[in-house]
Amino acid sequence: MSLFTVLSVFLIIFVAEIPDKTMVSSILLGSKYNGLLVWIGAAIAFSLQVTISVTLGTLVALIPHQTLEIIIAVIFLLGGIYLMVTKEKEQLEEGARMTEENIHHFRKVLLMSFGVTFLGEFGDLTQIMTINLEAKYHEPISVAFGAFLGLVSVVSIGIVGGKSLLKILPTDRIRKLAGVVFIGFFIYTLYTILR
Repeated sequence: MSLFTVLSVFLIIFVAEIPDKTMVSSILLGSKYNGLLVWIGAAIAFSLQVTISVTLGTLVALIPHQTLEIIIAVIFLLGGIYLMVTKEKEQLEEGARMTEENIHHFRKVLLMSFGVTFLGEFGDLTQIMTINLEAKYHEPISVAFGAFLGLVSVVSIGIVGGKSLLKILPTDRIRKLAGVVFIGFFIYTLYTILR
């Protein structure tokens, strides 16, 4: 396992996930239900999503190197643009919509947390980034561990911080900063292709 890869993937996924609807969902679920059950449901969903992503990333890595680097660069660019133009209000509304059902039984809380997280992350920017990071690094365990830690860390912050976190955390600015970081990754990847 490469510590550099784990940390790189962790930082990329963490920054991309903070302004995401899953963060909002975890805040809302954590403020309404048992936080540990919400966390367990989300962690199980993330472990499954990361496994799927890393597996797909391994398959994507079979694409010729130059073509793969171009695909990765374009996805960084599109991810950066997406983060910069998507409105915070849309993410807040989608996160709230996903958690509207009123439940209290522990199994239902686990299943709801799992379902909201799994469906919210399916095809999401962080899943696409995990696929690309695996295709780039070719280190499935390091990428999976870094991505899982990044995702679970954001949900943990959301559950512990609750709704008060939304008031002090400038998620719109974080979203735009993450967009700039992703565009920086695009420029760096483009530079490595052209050099």
